[in-house]
Amino acid sequence: MRWIWLALLVACGDNVVPRLEPVTYDLAGTTYESPIFFHDRARDEKCLAVPWADGATYCTPVLLPVAFLDDACSEPVALGTTGYAPTMFVLGGKRTVRRVHPVTPRAAPAQYWTSANGTCTGPFTPTADMMWGDLGDELDESAFVRLYRSAPEGRDRLQVIAYNTLDGLHAPRFLHDRDLQVDCVLADGRDRDRVACRPPDAVEAAYFLDASCTQPAIAVPGDAPPFARLGCESYARVGTEVTSPLYTAAGGTCQPQDLPGWHVYPVGDPVELAYATRERHGTGRIQPIDDVAGEAHIPDGLLYDAVLDADCELSPFDGPARCLPASTVPTTVYYADEGCTTERDIAVLFTTACHAAERFAYDTGFRAIGPVVTDPLYVPSTGDRCMLQPPAGEPHDVGPELPLDTFVPAL
Repeated sequence: MRWIWLALLVACGDNVVPRLEPVTYDLAGTTYESPIFFHDRARDEKCLAVPWADGATYCTPVLLPVAFLDDACSEPVALGTTGYAPTMFVLGGKRTVRRVHPVTPRAAPAQYWTSANGTCTGPFTPTADMMWGDLGDELDESAFVRLYRSAPEGRDRLQVIAYNTLDGLHAPRFLHDRDLQVDCVLADGRDRDRVACRPPDAVEAAYFLDASCTQPAIAVPGDAPPFARLGCESYARVGTEVTSPLYTAAGGTCQPQDLPGWHVYPVGDPVELAYATRERHGTGRIQPIDDVAGEAHIPDGLLYDAVLDADCELSPFDGPARCLPASTVPTTVYYADEGCTTERDIAVLFTTACHAAERFAYDTGFRAIGPVVTDPLYVPSTGDRCMLQPPAGEPHDVGPELPLDTFVPAL
């Protein structure tokens, strides 16, 4: 579709201003361009790419969740006071947007219902912190800008997929693996120098075809994906469906596994993944990151905070959006004494090659993760007893809650 907007630009001259423009933020003097949101000049609001029921993708405002005022789930109400709420269309189990409705505030209902997988559940009683809105007149797809997915661009193995519009927007957003013939997903790149581009929708090879648990397989309730996941960065092609007993490995044993009605597929030949380098830009405290592979460049989505020496992401927190730690673990309360009288906040880490080491914990606020704890840790037990309880993972001390101004606001 790229030729369409190129032809339009030629026909209309060089003064065409696309209706959509990137959303930008200022973070400590660094201009950051959102890889997700656009600004719709005509509607003066943020939007992002959302598939609609007509099969096309439109730049759609962020949508509120919906509840219902009746036990047939036919009277929708928004869980929010401003913005938009959708009506959905379901075909073949896939939910897409059919229409969008502006929302206006309303009083909380006495009770409400929710819908999931075709089932209307309730009634539920609203809590005090819930906000409610009525749905206004519907807006159809003509109110929004259609986004066209480009053909793969570039000559290397990893190629760029962009969103284009008829009035000239060209926004690189994804990577396509020419060898595997898939739009691959960059995941688990936080605090790393490079990241693997992984096949999407891969199913973990959690089963085996033999009683010694050496021949990996996948089992799914429907059609098989083209790839199976064997490890953090280990993938393989999926073979043709077989009729075979299944086994699972647990506790050093190989046990039969019965999954009636599921389809079984052997794991075939392994595939070699392509990698992108995560390159920081600028010398300020906050530095944008690009994912680069040969000629292909797309925004990473995370930023690097040079003061914290960690990747961060924009997220609302007690006011304006700030560049907050991209990953955290919860704190857990243990006790430092065998009488369970002295509390000790602990971050339990599970070391894995799939992820970079965690740097921050979160309870009511963010806290830096400290050194490994070697002292005994206790938890309350039944009968008002206190028992020694080593954590399942690696226990770490945590520092005090970090002040809000530790994290750079987005202006």
